[in-house]
Amino acid sequence: MSFKNKSTPRFDYRDACSFDALYQRYEPPEGRNRWDAPLFEINPQEQLPLEQIADYLANKRPPPPNKSTVNVRQTSQYLK
Repeated sequence: MSFKNKSTPRFDYRDACSFDALYQRYEPPEGRNRWDAPLFEINPQEQLPLEQIADYLANKRPPPPNKSTVNVRQTSQYLK
């Protein structure tokens, strides 16, 4: 049994045009952006910063909510 939508065309990543489109939309991560923080840059020749990662996961408070992360209260009559 397959749950995929048969009418949706399959995106073939091996296609050169598809790959070029993905490559053009790539944005390198930037630590100043909310969604890229924390940014741990990893170099294959260096040890992983496991202590820093664990400290961030265990002790860092989440950023305060902003307009894009807060649910809006619905006031329409048809939802009641």
